[in-house]
Amino acid sequence: MLAVTTNQRRGAEVFGEQLADGLANRGWDVAFRSLVRGDGPIVGAVPLVDKPRSELGGIDLDVVRALRAAVREHQADLVFANGSATLRYGLTTRLMRRRPKLVYGSIGEPMAWAINPLARLRTATQMRLADLVTAVSSPTRRQIVDGLGLKPTKVVVAPTGVPSSFADIQPEEPTEHLRVLLLGSVTEEKRPGLAIRAVQSVANDHPIKLRIVGRGDLVAPLNEMLSSVDPIELTGPTEDVAPHLAWADLLLLTSRTEGLPGVVLEAAAAGVPTVAFDVGGVSDVVQEGTTGFLVPRGDEEAFVVALRVATADRAQLRRMGDQARELVLRRYTLGHSFDRYDEVFRSVLAGKRPKTQPEV
Repeated sequence: MLAVTTNQRRGAEVFGEQLADGLANRGWDVAFRSLVRGDGPIVGAVPLVDKPRSELGGIDLDVVRALRAAVREHQADLVFANGSATLRYGLTTRLMRRRPKLVYGSIGEPMAWAINPLARLRTATQMRLADLVTAVSSPTRRQIVDGLGLKPTKVVVAPTGVPSSFADIQPEEPTEHLRVLLLGSVTEEKRPGLAIRAVQSVANDHPIKLRIVGRGDLVAPLNEMLSSVDPIELTGPTEDVAPHLAWADLLLLTSRTEGLPGVVLEAAAAGVPTVAFDVGGVSDVVQEGTTGFLVPRGDEEAFVVALRVATADRAQLRRMGDQARELVLRRYTLGHSFDRYDEVFRSVLAGKRPKTQPEV
């Protein structure tokens, strides 16, 4: 059984759906479930209970009963709890008479939300009770081992991936302006205001355009602020990012925290390098001077400097884009990801320890 928090179409849930399909094609019988329902566009996870995410605080006994009933009905041998609240609910299956193996997928930066000793102790204790923890990146694994104190043998790296078809995106013809893209949730956590300030600073000296694509609670105030601002446009959400990646010369990632961001993988596969803060697993893909520009976490001045350097050398950007595409096709396609999770889950069921890192 593969469990996600809601069936809302977000990063963890989209990958969960892709993974369920990929494992099914490798011979697994997969039940794809969400703890509760989500809002807006959804994925194919069947909600265990018809409740919103806001009611998941603590432990909801209706969700516990529904999860255990689903495990019994499906006769699940393994539960993969993919991120967020799924860990504490997945742990309730440890009390079942026919107890499935439990693997927890850590998709973000645990030290970013386990911010005090009590939260770290609780998180570490819950992770230790799982049979295995998968981390989407090497930096995420280091946080779990070094920051939370889990045994190195308890945590392995299992990255997400993107369809190889992103490599087929054909870029638009170059223009005088450097076309810069911010793609994803338009929320305070993603800090679109920082991207706007950086572009406005560079625009004083270099022709540049910023396109912001996504939905979130900052859309309305940004729309009002940007109504007469050039060179910045806010397009709203999209179901197809390919035209925007074809338009872009460069991706910006200004997030406070990340796991292994899908937008960076998608952009890299399309040959678009990234300027990003060194958060989460970003450094596994954005390699300074090779596939993009990696800036110390929170250093806004350094971010502007990196954007200026990128603007001044288009040939370097094209070389970076080519190397970013090669990296993703070698390590981060969905096929690579499915193979890794297949290997990890089969090892757990056989009582064996998977390799710490996927083979390259």
